[in-house]
Amino acid sequence: MKRGSTGSSNGALHKKLFKGKPSVQAVKQASCAGDDPQQSKSKNLLEEERRLGQVLQARSLCKDVVVALASLLARNTAVNVRRLLAGLARHPSLVHRLNAGDLLPQDFVQLEDDALAAPAVVEARRRTAIDALEKRESSVDDSFKIECPECGASDARAMLFNSAAGA
Repeated sequence: MKRGSTGSSNGALHKKLFKGKPSVQAVKQASCAGDDPQQSKSKNLLEEERRLGQVLQARSLCKDVVVALASLLARNTAVNVRRLLAGLARHPSLVHRLNAGDLLPQDFVQLEDDALAAPAVVEARRRTAIDALEKRESSVDDSFKIECPECGASDARAMLFNSAAGA
């Protein structure tokens, strides 16, 4: 079958019905084709950068830092943006370091959670890690040293445990 000018499978019928004018379907296709998804995506990105720029300006950051940081944050996940903005609010020293150029915006967006957390939270995390390590080490004390029967290593450790595998 030969296709008509508008993609219809019957070009002659299309010409008769629409008298050579484009059909409603063809007009819809043409108007939808004009909506460029990249263009709307870039509009959303620019709008997000503008909103983030306003938030960053309220944090007393320099204009050039605001522009660079807003551009980087607009391309991050919402969770990461919230985490970074909260860390910026908790640590005024980060604002000073960004403004002074000691901390680059690219480095700021890659900061770990502990660098952004409140000092009390960092200390609590450290204590929890130490407690977990001590607990793990104390449970290892239940083992005893033996010589490995396979490789002969003298620093091998063994444990006794009840098993019902052969019952």
